[in-house]
Amino acid sequence: MKIIKYEKKANNKYQIYLENDKKITIHEDVILKNKLLFKKEIDTNLLETLLQDNDNRRYGRGYPPGKA
Repeated sequence: MKIIKYEKKANNKYQIYLENDKKITIHEDVILKNKLLFKKEIDTNLLETLLQDNDNRRYGRGYPPGKA
């Protein structure tokens, strides 16, 4: 899936627009951890990873980045 654009939201979150009209909201820590700014496309595996990392961050599992 091609990344169309990023839109900054409140509380260090970004809305990411994908070519299939899908929108996801991801915390900036997750974007940095997965080096998403260097990618123009994501596959379903990376999308799953982003959503899982975002949930982990939201619920305090394994964050801040670099801590397990």
